[in-house]
Amino acid sequence: MPPFNELSYLPTGIYEISWSELMARFAANLQRQRIATGLATALRKLVPLRGSQKSKVKNLMPSAFERLGTVA
Repeated sequence: MPPFNELSYLPTGIYEISWSELMARFAANLQRQRIATGLATALRKLVPLRGSQKSKVKNLMPSAFERLGTVA
């Protein structure tokens, strides 16, 4: 994964990293570790539904429009 830019953002792109890399980079304190652990729990529950162990976080849940049936 590339370094953060001068504004402390990752450059635009899609990155494939291991869970240990994610934890090392983004779970630097106890609160962030709890959030990451909750994400891991949610992803483990979703894997059997999706049939894949790779997930795009932004695509995990349907949008409000999809739930309301307003997306074709």
